[in-house]
Amino acid sequence: MKPMLFEKDVFISYAHIDDEALSEGLKGWITEFHKALEVRLSQLLGEEPRIWRDSKLQGNDFFTPEIESQFQKLKIMISVVTPRYVRSEWCNKEVTLFYKAAKDTGGVIVENKSRIFKVIKTPVELEEQPEIMRGLLGYKFFKREREDSAPIEFG
Repeated sequence: MKPMLFEKDVFISYAHIDDEALSEGLKGWITEFHKALEVRLSQLLGEEPRIWRDSKLQGNDFFTPEIESQFQKLKIMISVVTPRYVRSEWCNKEVTLFYKAAKDTGGVIVENKSRIFKVIKTPVELEEQPEIMRGLLGYKFFKREREDSAPIEFG
């Protein structure tokens, strides 16, 4: 099989409310994550990665064929898991469409690694997460001082 040529390296899938700034003058968590990821990948790869996220689509927008066709052009997907993300029909559809596209463009699993990365911003029970992502361990972006304490999200 010849290697696939992708137009984008990374797609960040997230619920828009999770990019709302907590204070005026600050940037949202997703915006900061995107920038940090871009810088770190540039350092590791020696070139700027091609990262895409939709910054304007809303819940009442339609998934057009043009948007759906983007999933075929992506190497990997990062899903930023939060309570709102798992309840979002749009976010769940993004995971499903990327999964289907990945099966046709080199496979979902490559060298025993998933092309879907699960970034857990806020704790969410496993059974609430999209079924496609339940088998992934994920990367926690929070900590707890004690098992029963509130989570502290990483900045």
